[in-house]
Amino acid sequence: WGICLFPLPYALLLVLIPDQPWVIFVCMLLLAISDGLASIVGILYPYKTYNLTGDKKSLVGSFTFLLSSYLILFLSLNHFYPAALHMPFITIWLVIISIVLTLVEALGSKGWDNFFIPLTALLFVKGLLIGLSYEPAIVAFVLGVFFILVALKFRLLNTSGSITAALLGFWIVYTQGASLLLPLIAFFGSSAVIGKVFKTQVEASFNQGNPRNHWQVLCNGGSYLLISFASLWIVHDFLWSMLFLVSMAIATADTWSSEIGIYFNKKTIDIITWKASTKGISGGISLPGTLAAALGALSIASLGFLLVEEFKFYHFSIITGFGFAGMLLDSVLGSLFQARYKNKFNVVSETASQEAMLEKGFRFFNNNGVNLLSNLILVGLAWWLLGGEL
Repeated sequence: WGICLFPLPYALLLVLIPDQPWVIFVCMLLLAISDGLASIVGILYPYKTYNLTGDKKSLVGSFTFLLSSYLILFLSLNHFYPAALHMPFITIWLVIISIVLTLVEALGSKGWDNFFIPLTALLFVKGLLIGLSYEPAIVAFVLGVFFILVALKFRLLNTSGSITAALLGFWIVYTQGASLLLPLIAFFGSSAVIGKVFKTQVEASFNQGNPRNHWQVLCNGGSYLLISFASLWIVHDFLWSMLFLVSMAIATADTWSSEIGIYFNKKTIDIITWKASTKGISGGISLPGTLAAALGALSIASLGFLLVEEFKFYHFSIITGFGFAGMLLDSVLGSLFQARYKNKFNVVSETASQEAMLEKGFRFFNNNGVNLLSNLILVGLAWWLLGGEL
């Protein structure tokens, strides 16, 4: 899979940095040398192994990746962009970059590190080129380590989910500043609390009450990451702030709807067929879940008054509407396309097993895919509708 995936970031680099080939060189060199060395050393010295997302890694291999990344970054900047080495705290910053790249590699399985490593490096180098202030991100990195420990202590996220969420918050501080971290914190914090308070034992539920993993974090925060990525090339602060809020309003509305809707034992109907649906199965909606979705969207939209200058009730209404629409679209996509299984006892579930047969939908399309697709569609629609108006 890595051979299939690595041309994609390379193509993006060619499109995004056409006039600075040295940046492309550095980003791909990190993948070619650091990732390659880590694999070789990990095979030669398979001691102290760990598994975050499916592929076995070794501590020796990860340390090799970290050290080689630092050397590549330092030597490359010294040759291509020596002015960067005179910036304050640049040595600490390069160490942090190397650690982050190492974490991205550690999280990569089935070749996905070949996709994310070059793009992660691009974010750092692009930030240096446009003069982003990285001092706040150094503080965010330290706080991110504390966040991981707290999330693991209280089982809010599993290990891969905790690291991914910390990296996501780190990116937001680096690219947008600390203020736009608040909607992200509000989503993950409220979702974790609601998941614990309204925990049930519904077998059909995809993740209800359990610690979230890296894919669940990425699929709920993926739009947030893409918006921050785009903001490095297109300057439009107000529009990006609105889209950040729209993305988190959608994620919050859907999560609150699922968690609270499952908890209350009320009639659930399929949003497409309008027939009775199994509680906890995607596509089903209930009165408590619908009300929870509205409250979730309202809670994120209200943050706009704190975070965005010239934020008016009109903008508040837009974000609330998109957030609630996200829950509805998520239910539609879940009903039409999400994999649904039934075992010999006619028990319906969203989890594949040897005893269950695929009843509806596509095997590759699970709840994570539904969450990501619905968020991307509505954030894209919001960008199209608001781009020329704001």
